[in-house]
Amino acid sequence: MSTCDAFNIEEAKNIFRWLQNFIIVDGLITEDQAIATVRLFDNQTYRQRIKEYFAYLNLGIVDLEVISKDFDESDLGHEIPEEFRNVLISSLTGGKGYNVNTMHYMYDEKGKKTSRQHSWKLEEKESAGTIKAFYLSGPVIWALMNGGILIIDEIEAKMHPIMTLNTINMFLNKELNINNAQLIFATHDTNLLSYADLRRDQIYFAEKNEWESTEFYSLSDFVYLDKNGSNLKSTKERPDTDKEKRYFEGRYGAVPILGNFNPMRVKENGKER
Repeated sequence: MSTCDAFNIEEAKNIFRWLQNFIIVDGLITEDQAIATVRLFDNQTYRQRIKEYFAYLNLGIVDLEVISKDFDESDLGHEIPEEFRNVLISSLTGGKGYNVNTMHYMYDEKGKKTSRQHSWKLEEKESAGTIKAFYLSGPVIWALMNGGILIIDEIEAKMHPIMTLNTINMFLNKELNINNAQLIFATHDTNLLSYADLRRDQIYFAEKNEWESTEFYSLSDFVYLDKNGSNLKSTKERPDTDKEKRYFEGRYGAVPILGNFNPMRVKENGKER
């Protein structure tokens, strides 16, 4: 690929451009995206879009600020082992760190909002869901502004279902997603089957087979046979079907089958049962 690119072969350049617009995010460990988001914050256009994203999520945050600062060893958590802590100190000393602050309105003694604002550190005062929203805002906004593919595993982790839904809806909104960015996500949030405006061919189920490997199949693969007089007529799943209800009924498969488990042993009349 590199050799083809060096000789200006257009097919190789197209593949490289595609890979540059391909982002994979672990929804459980979004701290890895913090640096990328902070770097985007240096750009005025991206900074404004990230702030608009937070306004869209309606988290009650008036403004965001990222403050660059010199590394201070007091910023390292106390839970870090001493030997590892010394390695970090030696490698980070002289470098730059940052603080992310969120701004909130202050209220008077009667509970009315004032024009005064108060800021605090994102990681110290905000919920895990709000922190994740900030970490994810960089990849989300970058994908929407540049196109490409954003893959998020466990997209719903730490997030309220409505926050998750709003993020998905941004990619489904043609006025916001003018560059045709694609969001691929894995989730256990079955509410999205009912409330996300996804087509049948956009919904896939994952089920472990008898060999313990995972099979994927789409909701659009399901065909029902209805008797129409003496003939059988095949029909697809209706778009307005309560898909979450049908999923829990086991109609689509991909439902964990749990065995019987009773860790308690109760004695009755001196006998264990």
